[in-house]
Amino acid sequence: MRQRALSLGIVLLLAKAILLALRAADGARLGPLGVLAVFREEPVVWAVIVLLDLASSRLVSRRGARWRRGREGVAWAVYAVVGGYAALHVPMARVLGTPPTSAMVEAAGSELGDSIRAYATPVNVAAVVLLAGLLVLLPRYGALGRVRVLPLAIGAALLAVAGAWAGTRADTLGLHRDPCVALARTAWIRSSFARTRVRGSEARHEGAVTEIVPSGRALDLEHLSGAARGRHVLWIILESTGARYLAPYGAKDDPMPNLTRLAASGLVFEDAHAAYPESIKGLHSMLCSTHPVPHTRASDYAARNRPCTSLAEVFARAGYGTALYHSGHFAYLGMHDIVRDRGFGTLADAMTIRGKHFSSFGTDDRSTADAVLARFDARKPGEKLFVTYMPISGHHPYETPGEGPRPFGEATDLERYKSDLFRGDLALGALVRGLEDRGVWEDTLVVIHGDHGEAFLQHPGNFAHTMYAYEENMHVPLVVVLPGITTSAVRAPQVASLVDVAPTIAALAGLDAPAGWQGTSLLAGTPHVVRFFADQSSELLALRDGRWKLIADEDSGKATLFDLTQDPGEARDVSGEDPARVLLYTEDLRAWRARGRRAALSLRR
Repeated sequence: MRQRALSLGIVLLLAKAILLALRAADGARLGPLGVLAVFREEPVVWAVIVLLDLASSRLVSRRGARWRRGREGVAWAVYAVVGGYAALHVPMARVLGTPPTSAMVEAAGSELGDSIRAYATPVNVAAVVLLAGLLVLLPRYGALGRVRVLPLAIGAALLAVAGAWAGTRADTLGLHRDPCVALARTAWIRSSFARTRVRGSEARHEGAVTEIVPSGRALDLEHLSGAARGRHVLWIILESTGARYLAPYGAKDDPMPNLTRLAASGLVFEDAHAAYPESIKGLHSMLCSTHPVPHTRASDYAARNRPCTSLAEVFARAGYGTALYHSGHFAYLGMHDIVRDRGFGTLADAMTIRGKHFSSFGTDDRSTADAVLARFDARKPGEKLFVTYMPISGHHPYETPGEGPRPFGEATDLERYKSDLFRGDLALGALVRGLEDRGVWEDTLVVIHGDHGEAFLQHPGNFAHTMYAYEENMHVPLVVVLPGITTSAVRAPQVASLVDVAPTIAALAGLDAPAGWQGTSLLAGTPHVVRFFADQSSELLALRDGRWKLIADEDSGKATLFDLTQDPGEARDVSGEDPARVLLYTEDLRAWRARGRRAALSLRR
């Protein structure tokens, strides 16, 4: 037992040390206290397993040999699972900045095969092989049997206490999480949500009344209400498309020239934000104009669990033909729960479209654009259409299937990402030309936006989109094109949420927004506050109010405040300079979260 216990402790600590070294090689920087804090959970996990091993040994010591052999088999199985998982988590935590959580495990289906394979690099594989080898060889190393366990146990306890203390004073970039603790904790949180009421600690926030007077600028666009009445509606939701990478939002490169041309004659909302930095629950926020809630599953938003009058239903009731065409798979992360029974007369994904090119994530966007055009060709005389087009270009690993140039290179993730956006933009251009050739472009309202952003280590550990609530994760393009009405670019400065898109489309089409929608039309010339969150790793609640942005880490209790006018890169925390604002925003966010949980729970059947 001693050999096994010491071997496991060595593997757990070495796995964390290797992860720390790899992240340092990637550019992540931790101070001395941060390094100390990183090791605070492994000693606890090791101690718990050793104590369970010891207790089980004593329980069966007086039983027969069969019991003792069975206990040994279970103990070695636990050793293999915990140690093996610690080894496997190293490359995942290196990329994601956190060990896998329950939400990530749910997401890791076959649709993400290409993304997972992209990180089977020699260094990552070598790290796993080294740790797995130690897992096998260390128990055979006889010298470990002579090591005294008590001093090690005392040292482990001191390391855990010192790490916990350091964690209150230093940032760990999420690296402090032990893989077993992270998985167990997030699984418990997500499962307990479905069967409990709002906790008492949150109930006191639920009825709180905050007095945030929205700041910032806003452009009055009310004269456009009803401007698209009787037109077709084409709603384009771009995958993983951050505003900062596009020319209309100040980027030096222009990976989406067709979108740039559309923006030159449309409304450009400068400050739109996703409600959640992930596609599936984010789609519900747009379709139903309703904020998702932290630590929930896609199935919680199925029509049977959270009924709503969706934007597609609004148009279906007004007599429009409704359809959704998606280059990916509705099976991905449970998207079928979000779109089913939501008013779409046609639901078509990669399996239905069956385009010319495929990857694990879906089919080529050009084939999907052609399917959209085929729906316009098949419309009945006088029929108006509400069509949603969801391409996949821009999704990790930035190797979307299809044809056409990739002009921004392939050497880095960012280069591949821009090349991927370019290929998706080719499909967008073909769709626009197809509508023009059919004579329906001038009779169509077109709304284009990203579903969330994409990060490339603008902040330490911030890669892809799901983990953080920085602007690279949340700030998305939002462009509205009214051919024949908007003939030059109009820049709208108001802070916006994608929850506001459905009410805005309804207002443009001259339709009433149903009761229960939480968003408001962006045509109104009044500023407002937007709220959003991330929960795949830490629970991060965030708020935008004009120039100000606050991110509250509910796991650590820390809050950071940024002045985006002076600091658009969110590099300087000014929370210490304005504690009253921090308190106001933090209390507002907690009240918003508590109300959202209460509302979600009240709808469950």
